[in-house]
Amino acid sequence: MLRKYFDERIARAAEIDSAYAVLWQAMAKFTEGGGKRLRPYLTVLGYEAFDGADYGKILQLAAAQELLHLSLLIHDDLMDRDYERYGHDNIAGIFRKKYARAAASSEQADHNAQGTALLAGDLLLADAHQLVMQSGFSEAQKAKASDLLKTVMFEVVGGQLLDVQGGMQAFDKVDSIKVARYKTASYSFIGPLCVGATMAGATEKMLGLMELFAEQAGVAYQLQDDMLGLFGGSASGMRSLSDLREGKRTYLMQQAMQRATPSGRKILEQSLGNEAATEDDLEAVRTMVASCGAKAQAQEQIATYTKKALTYLSELKIRESEREALAGLIKSGLERDK
Repeated sequence: MLRKYFDERIARAAEIDSAYAVLWQAMAKFTEGGGKRLRPYLTVLGYEAFDGADYGKILQLAAAQELLHLSLLIHDDLMDRDYERYGHDNIAGIFRKKYARAAASSEQADHNAQGTALLAGDLLLADAHQLVMQSGFSEAQKAKASDLLKTVMFEVVGGQLLDVQGGMQAFDKVDSIKVARYKTASYSFIGPLCVGATMAGATEKMLGLMELFAEQAGVAYQLQDDMLGLFGGSASGMRSLSDLREGKRTYLMQQAMQRATPSGRKILEQSLGNEAATEDDLEAVRTMVASCGAKAQAQEQIATYTKKALTYLSELKIRESEREALAGLIKSGLERDK
């Protein structure tokens, strides 16, 4: 479905100008460059869990969830000043190289590339809403799906804002769990699962339980991402050095700052938020975070959220095959290395 979507957009953009078609071609390439398609999968899984069976309709909404995800990735890379994603050039990276041949300076090339990426993210966000309204569900159902998408977007922007501002605040002033809930759990778990369940006719009680399950699972997933962001290395595909330079106030780093010796805190303070931090600095931080017990504490917190998620999952009145799939998803998410 996504391939067809991009083909149609590329053709339509070409009617305006070939340069516009090139942007859409870059967006299609970016989409195909990696990712697990977690959010579309959860949308369908939430739908099937409550006996939904019209796949022609739900796949449209699943695609909308993926477009939302891609939009947020593009914007997130802009805020983190990253030019790569999944080991390849992201949208800004593609156009940074393209514009370098014509721009008067590297600064101008960077600025124009970032502006182009911003436009790409905006396009995908707009089309996510359009796919919802073009789906074959009833007008009442589409209105519910649209409201959920709007709620998710409202929440994820709040979480993203807290994450950005957190890098300028003292460690004890940042609520890293709240950031994980609104920045990640909202659109990666709660939105997709609840959209699918709502379209299948789940009751308000079941939707409430599904949201609680998704919230706990999503926070656990983000905490695991933070672990991989530091300890996963290059094979994890995570941007370890980038996160260090941005000074991310993750739960893991907060625990390290609380538990470290004075010399350990000095290592963190010298490296976190330092745009010139090196691989050697990263390795020093890894060693300190593990030795002070912060890594073990983060693992314990992940286990706590996972246990809560599985408790809510056990209370959901859903098909056993989907319950097993959701439990397996949590297990594989915590065992992943990227």
